[in-house]
Amino acid sequence: MRSRLIRNISANIVQQAVNQVFSLAIFYILSRQLSKESFGAFNWSLAFLFTAFNILSFGLDQLTVKKIASGQETSPVTSLHLLHVLLTGTLFYGLLAICCQLLQTQPATTFLLALGAGKLLSYFASPFKQAIAGKEAFSAYAWMSAISNIVKGSALIIAGTIHIISIPQLVAIFIAGDAAELAISVLIYFGKKNGIQLTAGFSAYFGLLAEALPQLGVVISTTLMSRFDWLLIGIIASATQLAEYSFAYKVFEVATFPLLVVAPLLIPRFVKYAKGNHSITEGILAIMRAEMFIAAFIILLLNICWAPLMDTVTAGKYGAVNNHTIFILSLSMPFLYANNILWTDSFAQGKLHSIFRIIGLTCLVNVAGDCLLIPFLRNEGAAIAYAISQLIQLILYTRENKAIKTKQVIYTVAGSPLCAVFSLLVVKWLALSLIPALLIGFSLYFLLIAVNGLLVKKDIRQSVHLLSPDTQLVA
Repeated sequence: MRSRLIRNISANIVQQAVNQVFSLAIFYILSRQLSKESFGAFNWSLAFLFTAFNILSFGLDQLTVKKIASGQETSPVTSLHLLHVLLTGTLFYGLLAICCQLLQTQPATTFLLALGAGKLLSYFASPFKQAIAGKEAFSAYAWMSAISNIVKGSALIIAGTIHIISIPQLVAIFIAGDAAELAISVLIYFGKKNGIQLTAGFSAYFGLLAEALPQLGVVISTTLMSRFDWLLIGIIASATQLAEYSFAYKVFEVATFPLLVVAPLLIPRFVKYAKGNHSITEGILAIMRAEMFIAAFIILLLNICWAPLMDTVTAGKYGAVNNHTIFILSLSMPFLYANNILWTDSFAQGKLHSIFRIIGLTCLVNVAGDCLLIPFLRNEGAAIAYAISQLIQLILYTRENKAIKTKQVIYTVAGSPLCAVFSLLVVKWLALSLIPALLIGFSLYFLLIAVNGLLVKKDIRQSVHLLSPDTQLVA
């Protein structure tokens, strides 16, 4: 039982590690090879396409995982999902091509149309990937998820070593990476003896859309929260400021690596416990305490290393200029971890309307905050709006979850991060160089965690027990 958990976690760790390393390598190479203006335009195009394809997914990604994890037959569910992506993806790209042809604005239309072709292929791969995730075949899922970044990162490293990367080469590399993702996903899906039912009818398809309707609102809201600030900065500020903000935000996303490892394990496990009416409240709190310890440690590490490390590797382009932005973004990390756990619990229990209401309100707060703060505070304003919205979301989820007491969540989420921030302030006050700052900061953080009893062995045991495949809990 635990060996399966170890295999699943190991597969996710490898997949996320490879993905994040290559993703960061891609971002770093582009930040060095492109001017800030071109880098900003490139990231604005990616943000637009990310937003568009996420919304087009209609929330069927999560619903596919949930249905297959709960025991429904793989082929019919995947077939309906595939029908959806083929219809919506083809229609969207056709409209995008028409708009780009009419606008003829360089380099924005070049980036949009070329990168859009690649993202369309990646979108077509999503039904196969989610089917494999629903069956908890995480080793196969790791290959499906990582291959695109491996191809892109490897090609960019080679091209960047030989000569300066041109725009045509850049878009060709991105399309090749997304094409590889589709090819590998199809091969793995059918290689595991899964099928596609070509007779999947439109009545069943529309029924699936109706079932996913609450999740569509969630997808729209979460997508806007993750990229609306990029789009707005690019529109009302400048491509240069978007380049700076997107660099900081990308590193922040990479820093959520532990969350990305655990999150895919939670949905199928929580769904099975919910289906069996098992109580997992204590296990949820144990996982949350373990994740808060990790999130707070990353806050400390990220802010101690930021300026000296990033200014060195980017030749002074993206380090000190983002000091305040990365600090504010990092403070939202504990909320992000806790929200993922509480969202998964609600999703597993089928509380889609409650999730939609919570994330919808959060999205309104985030968008309003961006509109109010970005014109005056620019990048820092976007970071503040994001952190506030994540805090609001945590408050709303806590109020919705009747099984967990509010004071338990407050103590769990606030404890470790406060220890990290205190340790960071001490290090900054002492004005130490990098290595002594890391040693003293980590030592003080671990001491405060131990003294306050914020993470104990029982939490680790409960977390392992909850996530272990086939574990039976008493209702």
